[in-house]
Amino acid sequence: MTSPARWLLLSNLSRYVGQFGLFSIIAVTLGSNSAGQYALALAITAPVFVFAGLGMRTVLLTLAQPQALRYYSATRLLSLTAGLILVLGIGSFFGASFAVTLLLISLLKCADSFTELNIGVLQSLSRERRTVFLTGATSVATIFAAVSASFLSDDLNSTLLAVAAATFLTTFAVYWVAMRPVLRRVAPADEVQGSLSTTIRAVRVIARAGVPTGFSAALIPLMVGIPQYALTHYWGQSAVAQLATLLYLQLAVELVINSLSQAWLVRGKQIFDRAGLSLRSTLGVALSWQKWAVAVSAASIAVGLLLFPALFGDAFAPTPVEIALVAAGSLCLPFVYASLIVLPIKNLYRESMVSNLVATVTCLAATAAIIPTMGVSGALVCILLGLLARACAALTLAFGTSR
Repeated sequence: MTSPARWLLLSNLSRYVGQFGLFSIIAVTLGSNSAGQYALALAITAPVFVFAGLGMRTVLLTLAQPQALRYYSATRLLSLTAGLILVLGIGSFFGASFAVTLLLISLLKCADSFTELNIGVLQSLSRERRTVFLTGATSVATIFAAVSASFLSDDLNSTLLAVAAATFLTTFAVYWVAMRPVLRRVAPADEVQGSLSTTIRAVRVIARAGVPTGFSAALIPLMVGIPQYALTHYWGQSAVAQLATLLYLQLAVELVINSLSQAWLVRGKQIFDRAGLSLRSTLGVALSWQKWAVAVSAASIAVGLLLFPALFGDAFAPTPVEIALVAAGSLCLPFVYASLIVLPIKNLYRESMVSNLVATVTCLAATAAIIPTMGVSGALVCILLGLLARACAALTLAFGTSR
């Protein structure tokens, strides 16, 4: 593993600790229904804010027409504002309590979106080490705020309010400590404000790449969310909480593979510019990541078997079928990420959207057929089928025709 990959891995793992820590605190202190409500709210807001993020980190690292950093921030601010407005509209269809939950999680997503952009900036400047500080500080603040709030209140929204306030304060404090000094030294010209027409042109360039990239990326949490929506309807919020714990096992593998793919993105772009990328070389990259998927999957499943019943109760103990499905999904991830990373490297942003749309439609069809009778294990089957469809579609679009 290269040095950039190691730092990005540590950065992603620290984010994982914060996310899983918050979910665990909610489940243990507030119960499975509150955990299910939190998981459902995440499933609703995640597609909105992944889309609003416009895949900015990937666009920043691969765009054929590089733009000044301030234009990425301006574009992100506009898109996040639109995302908040959309979530407020969605919240109007629910009760007041759940609408507030959606709003508070949306604020957390906004802070995380700016952190994601900052990570991309640091990666583009070969300052991956600082990304650990960005995500680590935020995770510590998240867990501290959640634990503190749990002693003061047994209300989910009160806990999320404390976490949102702590996350925002930490995000902006860390920006000034870790980001501003680097930008002033490395990119002082970016401090100069451009004209309005220049800004509009730059935002349009970024948006042309970012909208299909963001829409493409949003289809993935939507794909994972569709079985959760169906579980809520057929099996209740406790079933959603059980699925969320199992998905955290798979997420551990995904964070590692995502770190490897993001680190390889810059190298892959250089290889493509110099000699092009082939199907064989892409599959070779996936196979080189497979050992990490096996090791992390085995470790996370072992932890889940030991930890979940003790932490959340016997109802959360994974069954053999669920463990097998989590393992199968985890082992697919190297091929999914290797196939998908080729598309932005080739600037095939719309093709990325198509591949994820195929995955989402596949998952939707499977959900309609499976969830009513199979419950949590059926949801894992739907997600697995979506992942396989995603990889196959991406490889076909990247190498099925001459590019």
